[in-house]
Amino acid sequence: MIIPYLYATYADLKSGGGSYKLPDVASISVTEERNGAFDLEMTYLYHGENAAQIVCEAFIMAVPQRGQAEEPFRIYSVTTPIDGILSIKAHHISYDLDGAVLQPFSKTGLPNILTEINNQLSSIGFDFVIVNNGITVSHQFSISCPQSAASVLGNGNHCLISDFGAEVSYSWDATNGREIITLNASRGSVSTATVAYGFNLLKLDSSVNSDAVYSAIYPYYAKEENGVTTLVTLTEHTVSTGATTTRTRVLPVDITSAFSSVPTEGELRTAAQAYVAAKDWNAVESCAVDFVPFQNTTEYEHNIDEQSLGLCDTVTVSAEVIGVTRTAKVTKTIYNQMVEKYDGMTVGTIPRNIADTIASLM
Repeated sequence: MIIPYLYATYADLKSGGGSYKLPDVASISVTEERNGAFDLEMTYLYHGENAAQIVCEAFIMAVPQRGQAEEPFRIYSVTTPIDGILSIKAHHISYDLDGAVLQPFSKTGLPNILTEINNQLSSIGFDFVIVNNGITVSHQFSISCPQSAASVLGNGNHCLISDFGAEVSYSWDATNGREIITLNASRGSVSTATVAYGFNLLKLDSSVNSDAVYSAIYPYYAKEENGVTTLVTLTEHTVSTGATTTRTRVLPVDITSAFSSVPTEGELRTAAQAYVAAKDWNAVESCAVDFVPFQNTTEYEHNIDEQSLGLCDTVTVSAEVIGVTRTAKVTKTIYNQMVEKYDGMTVGTIPRNIADTIASLM
């Protein structure tokens, strides 16, 4: 077991000094979702060594994924029940971005956008660096009013994650005392692991949903000032999504927030094309999967590297008996640092967004 350490203050965390060992931990697990929640839960003996140091705002260093380095989690809740076992909850340090306010800006191309954000974060005292890993799509990104860095990074329809189709990963730079947030073109790897009928697959429900399929979008810019609305649309009105569908269905899309000033028709068209390219417009195919976790199978014991999975890894789900073979991604993990194994995973078809996740493996 990797014994967790606690740092009383952010200054201690950055310097690597003033740490407290937590040997009396009863349980500790980290739940991480693809582009989503990243949280720690821990229980600790009330009279354990350094239990008095476990207070809100302190930091716990914990392993979030098998084989990864420790990450810092800021405690936000400490509960002392009658049985004398402390219950601790903590958010990953990246949640601190919710308290970092970015001023309005407009930049084109991810390198320029990230330079602007990193400069602003540094100027207001936040030790975060956001970097790009393999994302080549280039278009304009703007915010027209002050917003939290957390919302600009990944909340809502207009954010770096959705606009550039990124998968986020995190790493603590102990040398410089800062958190590095990486926007990946694709996080994880293609695993040789297979969730298969006759091996570890217990249940699979396959479905196709075309409810959100649109054949085209109708992009527009609309801004009201002094009672007068400036409206910009396209001469051809719509931009095709390329979706495979037999009906005409058009989605109005307000792209006003992508511009700091009134765009030309050509600029609106370019922004609309980027919007279409960043999304999957076809029918959503999904499958609900129940299966035995790999570490609970005899096959896993002899093929740890082959059958091991982590967040955003791609796995094959196979049930030829009903004609289903799908590629799916690990979209959520619950890592148990006590036993250095996963307590649970969620596997889903490669999603349009985080809401498209499917089944839980416990």
